[in-house]
Amino acid sequence: MDKSREQFEARVKSETGLNLDRTNYALSEVGEQQYIDHDTNLAWWAWQASRAAVEIELPPTTEVHPLGPSTAKMFCELHKNTVAECANSIRAAGLKIKGE
Repeated sequence: MDKSREQFEARVKSETGLNLDRTNYALSEVGEQQYIDHDTNLAWWAWQASRAAVEIELPPTTEVHPLGPSTAKMFCELHKNTVAECANSIRAAGLKIKGE
């Protein structure tokens, strides 16, 4: 199950009385199965649409000339790594990054 659906189901379970049981069609993957309850399907579609509308813009990274000061190079490398880690966390949460 993807992270977004896990979050959706946890929220539905804690906040509503909606039924989280899914259909059991033989030719469908578990992740593609709809919920038995129509209201739960509507909530899931709305959840997905709200997540698709969210797009995070990361700060730009900079490059230092290869002959530039070593401290500046280390700072830029640290900054790039931090932005990359943030991007991975954003993707893991099921959100999009602007420009991807």
